[in-house]
Amino acid sequence: SSGINQVIVIKKITSNSVNVLNLPLGQRILHKQMHKKFPSKAAKNLIIVIADGMSIATQTATRVYLGNEEINLSFEEFPYAGLSKTYCVNYQVSDSACTATALLSGIKTNFGVLSMNANVPLNNCSAEMDNGVDSIFKYAQRAGKSTAIVTNTKITDATVAGKEHEKFL
Repeated sequence: SSGINQVIVIKKITSNSVNVLNLPLGQRILHKQMHKKFPSKAAKNLIIVIADGMSIATQTATRVYLGNEEINLSFEEFPYAGLSKTYCVNYQVSDSACTATALLSGIKTNFGVLSMNANVPLNNCSAEMDNGVDSIFKYAQRAGKSTAIVTNTKITDATVAGKEHEKFL
């Protein structure tokens, strides 16, 4: 350890005190998000974009490849976006099954287990009773919403498989 500590100071930015155009990119994005107006109407439908393998490092590599690290990739212009920690309960490195479960239900599970909670170990079918988890798609469908997944992989890929069990509602 070099013994050097970094201190980050965050100052509230207001349009009265700062010329937004002169700010570094990160501060401009922060300013834009802080002043975003959110719609007051409820969502009509649910569409989730799953860019399989699209890590922060992959996004950075894409910007470097394109020759400009300050550009926005097309999906970064969407009005809403988020990141999710999708590691398994019992493994640091995830597989597609526990990733899909965490992403679509908000509940982490074990390696190799899809749409069940962490009480179900891999290959233990008898533990599946009463341990299933509902995805965000099920809640949306119950509310009368249409649901969809947009992905860069095959729709039968395990990462998007968490949606598959909802289609029979």
